[in-house]
Amino acid sequence: MAEYLTFALVAPLASFGDLAVGERRTGWDRPGRSAVLGLVGACLGVEREDDAAQRALAAQYGLALLCHAPGRLLADYHTAQTVSAARNRRFATRAEELAAPELNTVLSRRDYRSGAWHLAAIWPRIDAPRWSLAAIAEAMVRPVFTPCLGRKSCPLGLPLAPRIGEAADPGAALLARHRDGPEA
Repeated sequence: MAEYLTFALVAPLASFGDLAVGERRTGWDRPGRSAVLGLVGACLGVEREDDAAQRALAAQYGLALLCHAPGRLLADYHTAQTVSAARNRRFATRAEELAAPELNTVLSRRDYRSGAWHLAAIWPRIDAPRWSLAAIAEAMVRPVFTPCLGRKSCPLGLPLAPRIGEAADPGAALLARHRDGPEA
């Protein structure tokens, strides 16, 4: 038996992004590994630029996911104003940029999931990981940075409610959480 930290990933709106380039920003029906580990890192206070901590999260912890409800696809359209491309032209502030005489409007579409509900389990892959499961669980209760499901505009709908327990494997840990957890 091994120890697993299980937690809920529930939000009224979530964005489990694919590549975010261009006018169409598609999304998946469940969070990817980097999204979940990014949320864990946010709780711990790991800065995006902290490559060593990011690598530690990626290398030292395993992840399993139970997709309880992927949520319904919701497309949102955004408009943004930008200046025409010009060489050697830089703006000190966004206000200065928007004061330029030639503005263009860009339309983009972003995919969200409405009513997403997932459970996650993480476990250490090595004997002495950088953070213990207890430290991660505590950070989920009192996060350094606000956790969200995808974009900052997607706050959690329920607490992460971390729980540490023993199970034969990650699947068994997730099924036990699904059956007996606070979300049941």
